[in-house]
Amino acid sequence: MPRLLYPLLLLLLCSSCVIAINENGYRELSTAKRQQLRQYPSPYVQTDTPATLVEITGDDIKTELSRNDYTWIHMWKPYCKGPHCMPLYYYDKIATDFKPRQVKSFTISRLYADPTLWSELANGSRHDNVYVLKDAVYGHKAGKGWKKFLCEIINEDNICRSQPTHTIFKKDKLIYHGSDMSAAIMDSVLRSN
Repeated sequence: MPRLLYPLLLLLLCSSCVIAINENGYRELSTAKRQQLRQYPSPYVQTDTPATLVEITGDDIKTELSRNDYTWIHMWKPYCKGPHCMPLYYYDKIATDFKPRQVKSFTISRLYADPTLWSELANGSRHDNVYVLKDAVYGHKAGKGWKKFLCEIINEDNICRSQPTHTIFKKDKLIYHGSDMSAAIMDSVLRSN
């Protein structure tokens, strides 16, 4: 009898716990941090103003695609330690260098509640907003939300299913998608388009 009792007790204990696998962290945000969130179209921050976290949707990005010659969307994974993951300042440098060539960049965090994200915003070193997919539209699952977002802005199912980290658009036409980004890649894409 005790052999059956232990698994039942374990099941009962675990059923009261919620495991947040692949969550975007919205439910973990404190009330104070939720109040700091801004909604698109939050005005672009001035160079002397700290950056903020702005919720965004596919429709918002479509509006931006029509406004900009080139739009670079970087899906930032604050937790990533892989070979394709560079610190934000690396991507910020590329964005700054290519701004004169009419490239508007959007850094979209995969997570709301990540210590790296909030320290980047709090330390005042960033002067461009960081965006996050709006939880009320895309739900709590980060992977599913990112796929839904990509499928809204990219009309090619095989590309949105692959969930590229970087996408570049010329107006509303996708001209690059992949996991790598560097100044050389950006230059090559712009020169060929």
